[in-house]
Amino acid sequence: MDTDSLVLAHLDLVDRCARRFRGWGEPHDDLVQAGRLGLLHAARRYDAARGVPFAAYAVPMVLGEIRHHLRDRSGVLRRPRGAPRPAVEQLEEGWTVDPAPPAAYEQVELRLVLLPALALLPDQERTVLLLRFLDGLTQDAVADRLGVSQAHISRLQARALARLRRRLGRSPDEPPRAEVGPSARSAA
Repeated sequence: MDTDSLVLAHLDLVDRCARRFRGWGEPHDDLVQAGRLGLLHAARRYDAARGVPFAAYAVPMVLGEIRHHLRDRSGVLRRPRGAPRPAVEQLEEGWTVDPAPPAAYEQVELRLVLLPALALLPDQERTVLLLRFLDGLTQDAVADRLGVSQAHISRLQARALARLRRRLGRSPDEPPRAEVGPSARSAA
């Protein structure tokens, strides 16, 4: 089984692991996101030839990522004596860090949430979104490439984004989020 199949087949495992930490002062979505990163790491490192079931291999890695998140981002778990101080304490002392979420979280969200939803779109709508947002083409450039008008591309893009929002649980008239990641969710 490939990495994507393993991850998609075990998403519920991450949710169950994240529920163990309910009431620890962190939003459930942040815990799930950290757990999904652990699931992705587990899927990449898993070796079926060793005879260990994937779930048994993945749970410790998922729980470990969630605990790292709790320790590093929220200060809920204590560090062992002599352990290096996390970046949060260094920030309090005046250090600065880029506020953008880590690239790993964006990749996990892209692979686990957006790509399966994109696969369900009609071919033309999916092509328009991929050219617009992954290749960075303008509506005019997409229209030239597909041999249709820019107005038609605009309608296809609007329809495709509305379908994605419905599939991802957001209403079509809800404005897009400014940020993606744990810091954006905890600020809301």
